[in-house]
This record gives sequence, C-alpha cells and structure tokens, in this order.
Amino acid sequence: MNKNNFDIRPATEDLAALVSLFTKSASFLAGVMALWSLTASLRITQSFAVSEGVLSSWIVWAALAAGLNLAAPYLTREIQERLRSMPVRVLPNRRTIAANDRTAAA
Repeated sequence: MNKNNFDIRPATEDLAALVSLFTKSASFLAGVMALWSLTASLRITQSFAVSEGVLSSWIVWAALAAGLNLAAPYLTREIQERLRSMPVRVLPNRRTIAANDRTAAA
C-alpha cells in the first residue's frame, strides 16, 4: 500500500469498541435504575423517578440490565466480524490530493 494513502478500516473498528462501551454503560445505568426502583418499592428511598407504567418495576430494569450485559460481547464480536469482512478501502491522503493538483496545474 502506498504510504500516502490510508486505510479506513482501523478507524471503523473503533465502532465495535464504541458499541461495547455504550451497551456496558447502558447496562450499568439500567442496573442502577433497578436498584433504585427496588429500594423505592421496599421504602428504603423516598421515591422513584418513574412512578407508573412498565418502567416503574425494578424487574423490568433488572432484565434490561441483564440483557444489555449479555448483548455487549455479542454485538462487539458481530461488528468486528463484519468489519473484517469489509473490503479494504483506501482513500487518498490530503497531501496526495494537493500534490496531484499541483502537478496537474503545472
């Protein structure tokens, strides 16, 4: 590969890490919400942010936390496999474009 070009694959592989980080963070947040809802149900804390509806139950939050926690490694692996199977796209570097413009103008 020409050193004036770069491969966009390493930049897009960061997407897998970002998705993993997001799902793990969302899982932690759902776990905190489950704990808060449970303590509100046991009257340890004064109230919970969601007082009515499906999201007022700590079981829903705990299931969401568990689901996200289980999905994080699968999503990361799936994204990494798809990115590995992508064809390598090589884009020109800005310096290469500028040099080509100068030589074309001369």
